[in-house]
Amino acid sequence: MLIMTLLLTLAEGVHLLGLVAGQKQLSTYATEGALGEYNRILWEEYGILGMDAGYGQDRFDPSELEQRLRVRLEEELGDTLYQTSLTSCAIRSYQLLTDQRAGPFIRQAARQEVGQLGQTGIDRIIDYVRGAESTSDKRDLSSMLQEGQGALEQVQKEKREEGKSAKDSPDISEKKSEEKSGDQAESGEKERSPSNGRKTKANPIRTALEWKSKAILAQVLPPDNKLSEASLPDGKDCPSKRKRLQGTSEEKIETDLKDQGLFRLYLRDHFSRFGKEQGKGHALSYEMEYILCGKESDKRNLEAMVLRLLALRELDNCRCLLGDPARMAQVEELAVLLAGATLNPAVLQLVKGGIVAAWAYLESILDIRLLLTGGKAALLKSPAEWTSDIYEFPTYLDTVVKARESSAGISYEMYLMALLLLADSGDLALRAMDLMEASIRQEEAYGGTRMDHMICGLNMHYGYEARTYFQILPKKTMLPWYQGEYEETCAYQ
Repeated sequence: MLIMTLLLTLAEGVHLLGLVAGQKQLSTYATEGALGEYNRILWEEYGILGMDAGYGQDRFDPSELEQRLRVRLEEELGDTLYQTSLTSCAIRSYQLLTDQRAGPFIRQAARQEVGQLGQTGIDRIIDYVRGAESTSDKRDLSSMLQEGQGALEQVQKEKREEGKSAKDSPDISEKKSEEKSGDQAESGEKERSPSNGRKTKANPIRTALEWKSKAILAQVLPPDNKLSEASLPDGKDCPSKRKRLQGTSEEKIETDLKDQGLFRLYLRDHFSRFGKEQGKGHALSYEMEYILCGKESDKRNLEAMVLRLLALRELDNCRCLLGDPARMAQVEELAVLLAGATLNPAVLQLVKGGIVAAWAYLESILDIRLLLTGGKAALLKSPAEWTSDIYEFPTYLDTVVKARESSAGISYEMYLMALLLLADSGDLALRAMDLMEASIRQEEAYGGTRMDHMICGLNMHYGYEARTYFQILPKKTMLPWYQGEYEETCAYQ
């Protein structure tokens, strides 16, 4: 009897150890298996793991996940020799991809980018863009144009009034000559200048104002360029704009500078842009522009991006002009010719400012034409890299004419990267998920997918109950160590 008691005790001890190990292992496998049901398109297209708690439908019901896990566990337990039954299977907490301003998404995206953050010239362009956007010496070039044109119109008005009051003057020929000179200045024409031998064909201030009143894309793209007409189907019901569901996990997602940089590289590698559009399966063609600008259509995003680049290039080109004595001499000469013999230095200064703004605008338009066709524009231009001629302003209306390319310049993609690095990570991530959600929804089986239903971390509670091999006492008096409770946490990394 002693030997049999010893053997049976040892057997029951092995049974208990097996119960503990088996229940622990089964709990781990069940939790990992739940996250193993990740959204296929999200992984294949974007390399991001997320378990859709709505299973492709526009609903969020964690109890369905619990029920699926319960059924799976009961099937597994029925095939074992441990005589174990499941008493509880409940979600304690979960984390969504959109939590903490898309912190889990940013972390996963950063993990997708291997290697070190490094882009030729990226530090230089970042300093340039940051300086252009934050400098206290910003010039309102539009106001300079308006003030310059207003000063010219005032000069012409004064000359017409002087001519009218002097009708009865004996020196009629001299007054007529002044009126003729005033008319020529108003139309922007002048006689051949002895200093340069060139003839102006138009008032550059007026021409620049006329250009600014037109659609910006018509100024920088040829008429035969086919722009995307795509737009987000539910532009106002997307992750970045709607009230998103929040996970119950209290884990804080922290990302360092390396993660932030790698996340920007992830956006560059996984989303399209103007000039590098992707094929079918994407809701928009100009995705990088959407991530930066947040408009609902491709056309509006491209317009917003071009205007943003135009503002940066205008400031740069204005500084280059002001630092070029030869071209500033041309500006002063042209200001005198347009304004006529005015004795008011303030008026002349306004006209000069208007000409500088018009010239910087013209050169910037040529720069953007170059960028949009894949070229590189000089970041800080030297006089030799300047393209436009203020005396030939109207000849640049043709969208084929572009700025001179610089081998050491900055491409359109590098501008986008610099702007990404200066933007808020949360805004970028949520807009990226707008695009991902819209693209996934194009497949019928995933028509109700929502990014704020994507579980990326899960904490589960499991409870088990087991019979002894050699049952003597009633089940109700079963000893406590045959009732096991486990918590398992699993998350995508």
